[in-house]
Amino acid sequence: MSISLNKPELWLGTESSLASYQNFCANYEEKLAANMKLSSSDSPQSLLEQDLYIKQGDVAIVPIKGELVNEDIPVVLAKLWGVTTYNSLQESFYELAEDKDVSRVILDINSGGGSVSGIDVTHSALKYLKSKKPVATFADQCHSAAYWLGSLGEKFVLARLGSVGSIGVVTFLLSHKNRLIKEGITPTVIRSVDKKCLVNPYEDLTDTAKAEVQERADYIHGIFVNTVAQNRLLNPEYVKTNMADGSSYFGNEAVNRHFVDSIDTLESLLSTWQPQASGSRNYQPSSHLTTFNGEPSMSVTAPEEKAATEVTANTFQPEIASLQAQLKEQATKLADLTKQNFTLSSRNTELEATNKALASNLVDANQTADKYAELLGSAIQAKAAALNVEAYLPTDIAGLEALNQQIDMKFQQKYPAGGVAVTDPKAMESETKQEIDWMSRIKVN
Repeated sequence: MSISLNKPELWLGTESSLASYQNFCANYEEKLAANMKLSSSDSPQSLLEQDLYIKQGDVAIVPIKGELVNEDIPVVLAKLWGVTTYNSLQESFYELAEDKDVSRVILDINSGGGSVSGIDVTHSALKYLKSKKPVATFADQCHSAAYWLGSLGEKFVLARLGSVGSIGVVTFLLSHKNRLIKEGITPTVIRSVDKKCLVNPYEDLTDTAKAEVQERADYIHGIFVNTVAQNRLLNPEYVKTNMADGSSYFGNEAVNRHFVDSIDTLESLLSTWQPQASGSRNYQPSSHLTTFNGEPSMSVTAPEEKAATEVTANTFQPEIASLQAQLKEQATKLADLTKQNFTLSSRNTELEATNKALASNLVDANQTADKYAELLGSAIQAKAAALNVEAYLPTDIAGLEALNQQIDMKFQQKYPAGGVAVTDPKAMESETKQEIDWMSRIKVN
C-alpha cells in the first residue's frame, strides 16, 4: 500500500495540518513496516476489529482526531498514526443510524482539517445519521474540513482553549523541474490535448494552470460556505463575510461569530444536552435561506424552532411596524420626487425645443446680415468709383454703415439730384484732391 501527493491536492485545513499530512504520506511505508512488528499476541483480525465509536449509556461518542484523509487504512493504524479516515467515519455514521442502543451521538473533534476528496460523501453520511438521531458537536480544535462536519451538530460546544474556523481551500504546488535539470535529468511532458495534466511537478506552472486550480478552489469554497450556512441556519452572505475568511477564532469571538453555541466541556455536554426534537430531524427546504452558489438551500426545522421563531416575530412586531411606517413615508417622498422630476423633464423638453428654434433663427439672421453687408459693400464701391476714390471696406456691419453714410454725403454733394455737374477742370481737380484727402481720413480697416 502506498500514498502519494504527486497529484495536486486541494486541502481543507490549516497549513500545519497539511504539513503533517505530507509528512505522514512521505513516511507511510516506513510507518507501515514498523507497525507490522506489533506483538504476535495481536492477531490480524483483532487489529482490524477496532471500535469506531465509544458508548456511554445511550450516547455514542465518535472521535474525529488528526488529519482527515481519504485513504483505505485500517482503523488501528490510523489511530496509531494520528489520522482519521473518511471511510471509517462513513462506516460509523451508517452503523450508528441503525444502532438501536444509541439514541444520541456526539462528535468529539480535535482536527486541523483534511482532504477535499471524501469530505462531501462523509458529510452526506453524517446528514443521514442526523435524520435518524440527534447529533451534537464538542471540539477542541475544529478547522476547515473538520468544521465542515462539526457544523452539522445541532448543538456545538467549544473547549475553553479551543479554536474553530479556517474556512477555506488551499494548495501548495511545487515544480521539481530545475532540481531535476541540475541533476542531469531533463523532464519532457507530452500531451494529446492542451489541458491534459496542466499541473504537474515536471514543468513550470502556466497562467492557464493557475487559473484552473484557482477556479476549482473558489468553487469548493462556495460549496463550503453554503454548507456551513445550511448547517448553522445562517445566511450564506453572513458566513462568507464574517466566518469564511480563513481565520481561526477562540472563545467568545467564536460564539459571537456563530461558529459555536457555547464554551463548555464534553462532560457538561453529555450531562446537559437536550436534543431539539425527541424523534428524528427532517431536512426541509427553507425559504428564508439563499444559497451561496444559487442552489436550493436546505435547513433543519423542528417544532421548538418554529415556536421560537414565532416568539421572536411577536417580540419584534413593534419594530417591524415602525419600519413599515418609515417605508410608507419614504415611498410617499419618492412619489413626490418622481412627479417633480417629470415636471422638470417636461420643462427641459420645452426649453430644448425653444433653443432649437432660436438656433435656427440665428442662422437665418446671420445669413441675412451677410447679405446686407454684401449689398452695403457693393453700394460703397459703386459710389467710390463715381467719386474716383479707392474705398477700404470694414469687416463689420456698423463700420460699413458709417462709411456708407459718409461717402453717400460726398456723393450727394457732387451729384445732387437734378443739379448741374461742375465743368471747370481746375475746380474739378481741386475738388478731387479734397475728396482724396477726405477718403484718407475716413478709411476704415
